Amino acid sequence: MKLILISITAFLIFAAPVFSELTVEDLEKIRSIVKESEDRLKEDLKASEKRLTEHIDGKVEEMDKRLNIIFGFVIPLISLIVVVIGVPQIIMVWRGREERTQKEQIQELKQEIEALKQHIANP
Repeated sequence: MKLILISITAFLIFAAPVFSELTVEDLEKIRSIVKESEDRLKEDLKASEKRLTEHIDGKVEEMDKRLNIIFGFVIPLISLIVVVIGVPQIIMVWRGREERTQKEQIQELKQEIEALKQHIANP
């Protein structure tokens, strides 16, 4: 039994794969496999980058269209607000000037009337 056990152990220790070495052909095959894997990975990466760039460009164009639509709504609204608030303010300023000139004229007329009353009272 010992002999069988020692024989099996010897065969396992000195088996052919233990002493095998990589040949130049094996290394070239490994290099070619690695090179093919790298090339395939680079192609996949470029394709993925292209798809991502196209997707982002599409989203940017879509956002640009939306912003243009919003801009188209905002400018008229701002103009409307300016007109609604600005025109009444201009009218109020214009009326205020007229009222001031009328008040000044009334004040002058009052002074003239007072002067005439005094002139009539003291001939």
